[in-house]
Amino acid sequence: MNDIYKILLAAAVGFLLSPLTEILKSKLSARQQKSKLETKLKTFETILCRAIPSITETIKNREIFIRSPEKYVGTLFITPNF
Repeated sequence: MNDIYKILLAAAVGFLLSPLTEILKSKLSARQQKSKLETKLKTFETILCRAIPSITETIKNREIFIRSPEKYVGTLFITPNF
């Protein structure tokens, strides 16, 4: 009889703690997702900060090429596929 009470007590404690563990799981999952998103945003920010100046420079070079193509005889600009 004593073992049955121990088992029932353990089941009751487990049943009472299950909502707490679910809340803990959801908070940990949300924190991990937030961390992943922050990492992605930092990566994209770094990529864009490097890409935007090079795109601006390319645009300026194309405008100069359009105005006077004879200065840039060896230069070739490729039309991007959008």
